[in-house]
Amino acid sequence: MTGRRADRRMNASRRRGSWAPWAVALAVAVFLAGWAVPAAAAPVLTLQEALQRALVHHPSVIDGEQNVIQAGLALEREEARRRLQASASADVAGIRRNLLTGEYELVSAFQQGEAITVNGSLQLGPGTSLTVRLSEEAASPGSGTSGGVAQVSLTRQLLPNPRHSEAAWSLTRAGEAVRESEARLARARASALVDVYRRYRSLQVEEAKLELQAAAAALAEERYRETLRQWELGLVSEADIANAELERDRAQANLVRARREFELTKDAFARDLGLGAAGGMRLEPLPAETSWSPVTVDPEAAAQRALAASVDVLAARRNLEAAERRYEAALADTGLRASLSVGVQVPRWSGGSTPEYRASLGATYDFLDGGARQVERREAELALERARRALENAEIAIRTDVARRLNELDWLAAQVDFARRGLESARRTYEARVEQAARGVISERTVEESRRSVQEAYLAYVEAVVNYEAAWLELQAVMGEGIVIEGVAAESASSGQNVKDPSP
Repeated sequence: MTGRRADRRMNASRRRGSWAPWAVALAVAVFLAGWAVPAAAAPVLTLQEALQRALVHHPSVIDGEQNVIQAGLALEREEARRRLQASASADVAGIRRNLLTGEYELVSAFQQGEAITVNGSLQLGPGTSLTVRLSEEAASPGSGTSGGVAQVSLTRQLLPNPRHSEAAWSLTRAGEAVRESEARLARARASALVDVYRRYRSLQVEEAKLELQAAAAALAEERYRETLRQWELGLVSEADIANAELERDRAQANLVRARREFELTKDAFARDLGLGAAGGMRLEPLPAETSWSPVTVDPEAAAQRALAASVDVLAARRNLEAAERRYEAALADTGLRASLSVGVQVPRWSGGSTPEYRASLGATYDFLDGGARQVERREAELALERARRALENAEIAIRTDVARRLNELDWLAAQVDFARRGLESARRTYEARVEQAARGVISERTVEESRRSVQEAYLAYVEAVVNYEAAWLELQAVMGEGIVIEGVAAESASSGQNVKDPSP
């Protein structure tokens, strides 16, 4: 036992010689310098710059822009179907057998007697189309002249009503999809601003907490050294040394873990802003003072504004309109099909032949369909019922979401007040500790611990304020209002409503 005590005294003396109080302070300075020096060469990313980059590089904004492009292409595809279409057809090459001679011969549209046909069509509107057909034949043997047929016809669908046709619906749906994607993009931009604002402030807080943890780790090391000195004087036991060593190691492990987590979080933040890995990216320091003021929102007014701005409710209403159109078409379908066609045909058009005019009314009646029309009506009725319930559920979901957000705002406001009171209490305690230290009642270490408690209380207050403001900004976005943070704005998702800058 005596030998182990001597060995511990020797090791403690050796370590004490290498860890004098000034060395502890130097270690803290080196740690903080190692944290700051690599970043000093990197530019500072301000909150305003981060918000501006969010409107361009945030993943949700990129996805929204691509959805707008995709919806626009779908609309162009539908519109292209209503533009002039033309095609040419011919037997390019083939082999046929002459039954009389038994020989095989090569045939082609480019040889005599084979036809080349050109077809053109133009969709003038739902159920109305214009078609043109030109058929040119090469000169037959011995005639020396070529001939052809030109046909122009206009067809109008009479029954069922063309407005119930799939062609009319598809164009309408494509246009609605463009407007819906644009509204979702506006919402994505607003959400991106709020997300970047919250994450930027959180990173600032975490960086400040790292500095406090570094100081706490250095203090734990100093306490361990002090415990060793007291043990040499016989004032503490070996158990006290073990506890101090455990406290030191735990503080160091927490510091290493926190620093790694901070770097990973910062890297993810930088990637979402299109900056790649964060590297030595620096952030602005936290403001020395942070103020806030609670907002008052009328629940019913907020719900009405959210309903008017909700893209989900808008999509549900459009689905209901589509279901109503389908149900109306199913009821109007009696099995009778009718169309009117007028046209002109010019035989031997290259030879100046007399045109032939025609007009015809065509009709088809399916008097037996095996019950298909009845099934379609029932399906359309069920789809209409589902669309109505979907709209009701979407409206209920919006009202519930707004009520929860308002409840969350009230709770967050209380958290801000608690954090403010805690900060005031910590400041009063610190002032009292300074006075006690001046009278020699307490040590400087106790004063330092109290000062660090003030810093921790201030960071808790900033976090509470940021959480409250982010929740308020998100509610504004839900209500379709334009979001403005640090002068960076996202357009309103509803009819131009202006809001004041809610940032601190």
